[in-house]
Amino acid sequence: MGAALATAASNLGCEAHPLTSRAAVPMAGVNLAGLEFAPDQLPGRLNVDYVAPEHAEIAHYRAAGATIIRLPFLWERLQPQLGGPFDENYLASIMLAVDQAETMSVILDAHQYGRRTVNGAACIIGESEVSAQQFAAFWHDLASRFQHNRRVIFGLINEPHDQRTDVLVETQNLTISAIRAAGAGQLILVSGNAWSGAHSWVASGNAAAMTAIADPAANFAFDVHQYLDPQSSGAQFGCSAGAGDRLDVFTRWCRAQRRKGFLGEFAAGPTDLCLSELSTLLEHVAANSDVWLGWTYWAGGAWWPEDYPLLVRPRSLGSPVDRPQMAVLRRFLR
Repeated sequence: MGAALATAASNLGCEAHPLTSRAAVPMAGVNLAGLEFAPDQLPGRLNVDYVAPEHAEIAHYRAAGATIIRLPFLWERLQPQLGGPFDENYLASIMLAVDQAETMSVILDAHQYGRRTVNGAACIIGESEVSAQQFAAFWHDLASRFQHNRRVIFGLINEPHDQRTDVLVETQNLTISAIRAAGAGQLILVSGNAWSGAHSWVASGNAAAMTAIADPAANFAFDVHQYLDPQSSGAQFGCSAGAGDRLDVFTRWCRAQRRKGFLGEFAAGPTDLCLSELSTLLEHVAANSDVWLGWTYWAGGAWWPEDYPLLVRPRSLGSPVDRPQMAVLRRFLR
């Protein structure tokens, strides 16, 4: 989650389809946060500074009908030295989660905000001593580990912000080419600047710049985030009336450009207004499945405080009781 995170289909010139208990998008699920926790503690210690997903929680969402999880991780932990070897223990936590997902797809999400920490400083990838080439080489090596697993999706960079959009495009294009050179043909998710917010896709300049994204395999989509609070930030827990309509501008852009989108982060608190806007947001995605490949809610994971208003992990995995948001999500799960 960063500082960035429907209209009726008839408003888009599309026929609205009645919703059923089955999702109208192929992938729907949850973010499993934890491996990216405590980014100021590097490399950090498992179960002290960060936590790996639990098999029981993965199984809980799969049983609920989820078909995908998004797995945030830190580049700094997986590859502690730029250009160096992977930390095999950290990689093992990622690989175990992929295996435990069984039939579910897994997005490997480099949760970097467009940056990598070097000697305590956050360096913008491609605009600093952390080069686009180093980032591309990292993804080449990671993709090579998963090139034969068709359930794995590569989420290049979480919520870039306050950086040069042209450099961001060039960096992601170089990285896409490196992944394809590794022999990996899976779906790649790319991000826009300005926290990759759906609501600001045009105003931020992403709509103009992101038309230059290119993939030799023609198998990519745009990962956008959309929260329902007044600032679309995810840092506030109240919701604005009408916030469920915020995907409209991005949906229109995708349709005009013949591109696909993925809603990588979104969330709402447990109030009646928030649950209503959450439902509207998911109805928009379902009604526009020609554009949207799917979504992952923020968030699940073991280490959130019990009073975190956006949480969908049940209090007990042994005897799970849905939180209010999960009851809404279930309507859109398979």
